[in-house]
Amino acid sequence: MLRYLTFITINSWYLALLLAVVLFVYKIALAYSSEYKIKEKLLIVLLPCSFGVYIYCKNQKLKTYNVLLIMLFVSTFLASAFMFYVLLSK
Repeated sequence: MLRYLTFITINSWYLALLLAVVLFVYKIALAYSSEYKIKEKLLIVLLPCSFGVYIYCKNQKLKTYNVLLIMLFVSTFLASAFMFYVLLSK
């Protein structure tokens, strides 16, 4: 059981890291393809928790972004499962 939980945790961390990079690149692509001013483009890319995307890209279809964001959340939650297991087992 512990071996499988460790395997899932390590792979979930790698998946979460990969998804975070993909989401950042996706935010850069959204900002680059939009017709906003440079300040708004920077806010789209640099605001944390995707606030910039949801504030400035309202009328664009963000289904892919939302799916990637949900996958990142699930992966991060699974990655923290081992830490919760170790914390609660003491």
